[in-house]
Amino acid sequence: MNKNDYLSKVGTIVSNTTPKSKIFLTEKPEEIELISDNFKKRILELLSKEPMTLTQISKHMNINKANTLYHLKQLKEAGLISVKKTEVEKHGIVQKFYQSNYKLFVPNYNKAPPITKEQIKRDTENILIGFFAALSTSKKIENKELEEAYKNKEKLAEELAEEIYNISEKISENESNEPKESLPLEIYQKSLYELLRNNKEFAKLSI
Repeated sequence: MNKNDYLSKVGTIVSNTTPKSKIFLTEKPEEIELISDNFKKRILELLSKEPMTLTQISKHMNINKANTLYHLKQLKEAGLISVKKTEVEKHGIVQKFYQSNYKLFVPNYNKAPPITKEQIKRDTENILIGFFAALSTSKKIENKELEEAYKNKEKLAEELAEEIYNISEKISENESNEPKESLPLEIYQKSLYELLRNNKEFAKLSI
């Protein structure tokens, strides 16, 4: 797996391939907790691919409908998802199809509650580990430089989490009406570039 493939599969950003709106940026602790919750992140990932019913989501998540509905209600009340359409089945049961309302969901790391902050940092560390793994195949990077960077991955992850929010904010201000499907990858790449540019130790990995 190359560097770009890895970056497109990990991280704190949830991507929606059929967006209703654009980037959801938040500094509110309660909203950060909401979009960082593992169950809710998985729901947003499912709804990013296609509108789904409560039953469909429950089956994919492998949790009961009551718990699924609990998460859906919270996401809907926060304005993060909505009902795209309803269908009436043969027995008169109304099925609601939910969709996510944004292309991307990006939390402000510095505003996150302590527990959520740790979770975001772990996600961002995974991005760095994948980046290090991709660089390890390059003959231009010394192993000792990678080892040193790996030792400092916790601090680097914090800085990268901040860059991800900053880059997302800049892109959001200039975003077109039709966001690109590759937008999450673009944000991760630009964030890593800024980290390489601004962090002297991390800059040693530049190739």
